[in-house]
Amino acid sequence: MRQTGKDEFIARALVDLVVRPSPTAEDIHARIHRNWAKVRACGALLDETDTLHVDPTNLKAVILGRLSTTTIAVRWSDSRSGVYGEQTWRIGRACRYSQCAVTGLHIQPRDFVFKPMPIHRKSPFNGNRMILASAVESDLDGYEG
Repeated sequence: MRQTGKDEFIARALVDLVVRPSPTAEDIHARIHRNWAKVRACGALLDETDTLHVDPTNLKAVILGRLSTTTIAVRWSDSRSGVYGEQTWRIGRACRYSQCAVTGLHIQPRDFVFKPMPIHRKSPFNGNRMILASAVESDLDGYEG
């Protein structure tokens, strides 16, 4: 007796109920990324409230040194976004108003800034933070590393 497409579908569904297929690596990664997307969205909402109201005495970014002409190493610690012992930040241009995470100075769109590099193609939790390039130069002048 030949099975129709509908019969095959029902048979596979019944087998799947009895023998649960183990999740693939892609399924696990997709679930993790969905969860992190929710966390990043909540963090972005929290950051919107204090983007232009950073207290310079409570800043948590420390420039560790220059890695190349376009990248620096930064130690970041924040109760909401976590701790990054040595995070790589790349130079670019600001696309919005913000405040420097080292000096507290205002950042204008098109200013040269350093921003955290994506981790495995995903933006880190502090991905919306910036450091003025001029602050990096002045901070590294006194650095003898």
